[in-house]
Amino acid sequence: MACQDSQPSRAPTLLVVEDDLDVAEALLELLARAGYCTRHAHSGEMALRLAAEARPDVVLLDLGLPDIDGLDLCSRLRSDARWNVVSIIGLTARSRLSDRVAGLERGLDDYVTKPFRSVELLARIEASLRHSRRERDTSPLTLLPGNAAIERALVQGLESGVDFAVCYFDIDRFKSYNDRYGFNAGDRVIRAVAEIGQLTLAEGPGGFLGHIGGDDFVAVIRPEDAERFCSALLARFEAVVRASYSREDLELGAIEVVDRGGMLQMSPLLGLSVAVVVQSDRRYGHVGELGRAAAEIKAYLKQHGGGFLIDRRRGTGSLAAAAEEPQRASGSPIRDSTALQASASV
Repeated sequence: MACQDSQPSRAPTLLVVEDDLDVAEALLELLARAGYCTRHAHSGEMALRLAAEARPDVVLLDLGLPDIDGLDLCSRLRSDARWNVVSIIGLTARSRLSDRVAGLERGLDDYVTKPFRSVELLARIEASLRHSRRERDTSPLTLLPGNAAIERALVQGLESGVDFAVCYFDIDRFKSYNDRYGFNAGDRVIRAVAEIGQLTLAEGPGGFLGHIGGDDFVAVIRPEDAERFCSALLARFEAVVRASYSREDLELGAIEVVDRGGMLQMSPLLGLSVAVVVQSDRRYGHVGELGRAAAEIKAYLKQHGGGFLIDRRRGTGSLAAAAEEPQRASGSPIRDSTALQASASV
């Protein structure tokens, strides 16, 4: 099946590495009927070249190639970071357990024994593709769904016609924390925020939580759950802050950082900003509009020290003009920030 990379939503590409031309022809015909794009390599060296050109989604690899041992070829593919999430299915006449274990240890994702059954082979390919899609669209740091899944969730919400709320939240002063404590500590904070987001979401009737990247997250929930979600998330974040600093920095309520001019500055402790955009009566037509509304709210929150703000405007009025005066956070010994409570929702 001829395929072009420029196609808007191309079919998955399979690279068949098989030196037996009869077997290869049968595989290519079967895969083409199933709707896959296919490329064929009859040697290991040709497979390496085509893998770089075609960027396949799945490799069907004969383990008995004439020039390169199939498992050696698998190891060479795995040594290239580009193929870490590409599924490699071994085709072999060997059915011994020791052979299968050796293949899995060398980087194979699955095995199909020759002679293969068409139904089983297609099922295993589809299972590998599902697994690969999940891996590609998962944040390696938090294991939460990534950007493609987030966009799908938002598009589905917009197309459903049902009201929903989108909570965009990120960590305030995260760069200063990274500079002071290091990237490993910063990663621990990000994972902790992912965990409290999951815990808070689980307390309600459900929803969606995704990791945009860095310290940015998105939750999609019911509008009536937005205030509870934000309040509980911020309350849990206080515990994250307490666990993330030394006793001295907690007592001081700030950390020393060096600015771009090389001068020592005091930076307040970490905070959390949660911008909530409510889709009501089909106010927003596409994902970009949701993102622009959230960016406006987040900019407002950053100016006022963090917290959360739920935007329920139905018109096009200014956010700053519509919002109430921000209220001081109640007695937090950890951070001295201004919290926009849900009572300030507009």
